[in-house]
Amino acid sequence: MRSMFLIPFLLLLAAVLPVVGPAWADDDAPAAPSAADRAKILQAEMARRSIDLVPYLQPTADPRLRRLAIRALGRIGDDGNGPGILRDLLASDAPEVRLLLWAAGIARSKELSQSLTDRLQHHIETKEYDLAAQAARSLGWTGAEGVANTLKPLLAHPSAALRAGALEGLGRARATARDVLLAASGLANDKDATVRAAADYACWVMAGRHRAEATKADESWDGDAEIAALFLGHLKAEDPERRMGGIRVLGSLLPAVCTADGPFGAIYALMDDEDPRVVQDAVWRIFTRRAGETSDKALAGAFGHMDPKVRHLIAQALGKHATPTAVAALVKQFGHEADARVREVLAVELVRNGKDEFAEKLMKSDHRAQDPVVRQLTEAELLLVSQRPEALDELMVWADPGASQRAGLHAATWMTVLGGFEGKEHAKLDEWLLGFLAGGYAVDKPDRHHVMASAVSLVGTNKRHKLTNTLIEMLGRTYAPLPHDEVRQNVLHVEVRKALMAALAQLAGDEDCPKETAASIKLAVQRHMVKDPSPWVRLAAREAATALKLPDVPTIDEVGQPNTWQGLPQDVRVADEDGDAVTVRRWLAAADVVRLADYIAGSALRVEFKTTAGTFSVALDAEGAPVHSVSLLLAVGNGMYTNSRFHRVVPNFVIQGGDPHGHGGGNGGWEIPDEITEARYVRGALGMPKSVKDDGGCQIFVMHSAYRPLDERYTCYGHVVDGLDAVDAIRVGDKILAARIVIEAAPR
Repeated sequence: MRSMFLIPFLLLLAAVLPVVGPAWADDDAPAAPSAADRAKILQAEMARRSIDLVPYLQPTADPRLRRLAIRALGRIGDDGNGPGILRDLLASDAPEVRLLLWAAGIARSKELSQSLTDRLQHHIETKEYDLAAQAARSLGWTGAEGVANTLKPLLAHPSAALRAGALEGLGRARATARDVLLAASGLANDKDATVRAAADYACWVMAGRHRAEATKADESWDGDAEIAALFLGHLKAEDPERRMGGIRVLGSLLPAVCTADGPFGAIYALMDDEDPRVVQDAVWRIFTRRAGETSDKALAGAFGHMDPKVRHLIAQALGKHATPTAVAALVKQFGHEADARVREVLAVELVRNGKDEFAEKLMKSDHRAQDPVVRQLTEAELLLVSQRPEALDELMVWADPGASQRAGLHAATWMTVLGGFEGKEHAKLDEWLLGFLAGGYAVDKPDRHHVMASAVSLVGTNKRHKLTNTLIEMLGRTYAPLPHDEVRQNVLHVEVRKALMAALAQLAGDEDCPKETAASIKLAVQRHMVKDPSPWVRLAAREAATALKLPDVPTIDEVGQPNTWQGLPQDVRVADEDGDAVTVRRWLAAADVVRLADYIAGSALRVEFKTTAGTFSVALDAEGAPVHSVSLLLAVGNGMYTNSRFHRVVPNFVIQGGDPHGHGGGNGGWEIPDEITEARYVRGALGMPKSVKDDGGCQIFVMHSAYRPLDERYTCYGHVVDGLDAVDAIRVGDKILAARIVIEAAPR
C-alpha cells in the first residue's frame, strides 16, 4: 500500500525550483526533447505567437516537440499566422495527421474549412474512418457555410466512427435545419453506443437551435412532436446519463401543454426518478417551461423530495408559472420548509407573485440562510421583484454606494441590484446611475470591477443616452497617452473597458444618439481595437466596430500585439530593509512551469478540497494542461481557497468557486490563456471558468454530469477521484474550508 504524505508547498517549490527565474538557458541542450525546448514552445503558446513555433515544426525536428508545437498551434488559434501554418501542414505528408486535424478544429478558423473538407473526403476514400471522423468533428468548429450539407450524408455511412464524428460535427456547427435534426434523431437508437451518445449531444444542441429559429419565425410554434417522440424511450433507460440525454432534447421540442394521459405523459414519471440529478434536469428543462394544472400539481407533489436543490428548482418553476395552483403550493411549502436556503427562494417567488407579506415573514424569521451573502442577495431580490410602487425607490436608497448602513454590501449583491434594474423605467434611475458611475465605486476597489462593468452594461442595454458622455469620459482614463508602454493599465479595469466597448456600440447604434456623439464613440472604439493593451478589450472593440459597420475592421489582432501573459505568480515571504517579513510576488517563467508540471505528472499527486458539504479530491492533467495544473497548485499553496465561497451552483450542471472575493467576477491577480485538451466534460471533470477566450484565472468548476457542449471550448485539466457525493451536495453559500496538496507516491 502506497504511503500518503503532505508537502508544504514552499518546500515543494524549493525542491523542484532551486533557481527561480530563467533556469533553462542552456543552448547546448541534447538533441532529445529538453525542458528548455518545451519551455520555449510553452512560452510561444502562452504569448500566442505561432510564428515562434516554426523551428519545432520542421520535418527534422524531434517528433515529440513537433507534437507539442502542433498542439500549441491549435490552442493559439487565429493570430494571423496559425491557420496558414496549419493549412500547409495539412497539405503535407506530416505523420501527425490526427493531431493536425484536431488542432485545426480547435483553432476555429473558417480559413481551414476547405483543408478539413479535403482531408475528410480523402480519408473516406482511403477508408481511414477514424481520421475522417476527426476531420468531421473539426470541420464543425470552423463555423463555415455549408458544413451541415457536407456532414449530413455521412449520417448514413456504414462506419460507426464516421457516423459519430459527423454527429459531433453537426452539433458543433449548431445546425438549424429540421431535416438535419430529423436525420440525426434517427441515430439516437443506433446499435453503436458511441453513435448513440453523439446523437444525444448533437440533437440536444440542434433542438435548441431549431426551437429558437422556429419561434422566431412563428410565435405560435408549439414544439415538434414527431422528433420529440423519438426520445421518449430514453426516459426508461438504465443509465441516468441516457435519461438526461432524452430530457435535454425533449425540453426544447415538447408541446407547451403535456397531459398525463397524452402521448407525452411519460414525462411525469421523471419526478419519481431514483437519481436526484434526473429530477433536477426534468424540473429545470421540461417543467419550468410548461405551466398548467397537470404540470403544477406534479411540481407541487414533488416538494417532498429529499434533495433541497430539487425543491429550490421547483420553487423557481412555480414562481414563474404564477398560476393559482402554483402560488398556493408555494405558500404551503413556505410554512414547513426545513431548509433555510430554500425558504429564501420561496419568499422571493411569493413576493414576485404579489405576496409581499412573505418578505416581512422571512426577514423576521430566525430561520434564515447562514451565509450573509445569500441573505443579502435575497433582500435585494425581494425589493426588485416586489410589485409595490415604492420598492424601486427603496432599493436605490438601500443600494446607494455612499450609504453607510450598506457600505459593506457584497459585490454579488451589487450585480443582482444592477441586473434587476435592467429594463425598468424610472425617473430617478439616470441620476442614480450617474452618481454610481461618476463616483468611481469600483475603480478604487479591485475586487468589484465587475460591478462597475454591470452598471456600464445597464446604460447600454437601456439606451440611457444622458449617460453617454460619462461613459466616454470613463474610457478616457484608460490611456494617457498611448502607445502601450505609456498606458496606465490599472486606471480602468479590463472588464470595465470590455463593457464600455459593448455599451458604447449599443448607444451609437441607436437612432436617438446625436451624430456628434456617435462620431466620438466610433473614434474611441477604433482606437481601442488596435491600441488597447488588453487582447480581450481589443476583441470587444473589434466586435463593437463590426456592429457599428465601421470600415476596415481587422478580424484578428495584429501580429505582435501583446497579451497579458507574464508567467505564474509565486508569492514568497522575504525580509525587507528593516528585517520585517513581507510578501513579494515573483513570476515563474515557462521553464519553471515545465519543471513543476513534470513533477506533478510524475507523481501520484492530488488536490484535496475540504468543504462545508464534504471533501472531494481531484487529479490533474499536468501533461495536457501544464499551466493550469501548476497554477492550481500555486493557488492552493498560498492559501487562496481557504474559506472561499462557492458562488455559483447550477443543479445537475456545475459547481463553481475559488474566487478569492466570493462573487464570481474576481481573480487572484493573474490570467491564464486556454489550454484546450481532448478530455471530455464528463461527470466530475475539472474545468477553468472564463468570460472570453484566454482569460482563465484561479477559479474552478466541477461537473455534476456529462455536458458535451463544453468540450474543447473550456480547458478541462483534471477530474474528481474521490468525493463526488460532496460535489453533488455543494450549494451556493457552501465554502472551501481548506485545500491541500496530497502526494501518495513521490515521482520516480
